[in-house]
Amino acid sequence: MHEIFLDELKKLNTQFMEMGVFVNDQIDQATRAFVDHDKKTAQSMVDNEEKIPTESIDIQKKALKLMALQQPVATDFRVVISILKATTDLERIGENA
Repeated sequence: MHEIFLDELKKLNTQFMEMGVFVNDQIDQATRAFVDHDKKTAQSMVDNEEKIPTESIDIQKKALKLMALQQPVATDFRVVISILKATTDLERIGENA
């Protein structure tokens, strides 16, 4: 049973890291668009604006489902809670980009 939890936690962590990479790319693109006055890049970012909140909601749902179904304890529980909290922060950062 614990192997199932660890597998799901690994998937959740991977999805969280991918969201972090995407937010990092958004910050980079926003900075380049601003510095270079690149309207095309800026418009591309506006067009992809919904990806971050959608990804955040998906991660939050998976984390809550993981907590409800697998009932993690101690360290595992803290990892899931940390991902939940950090996802909200990443979403905010991505929205500001």
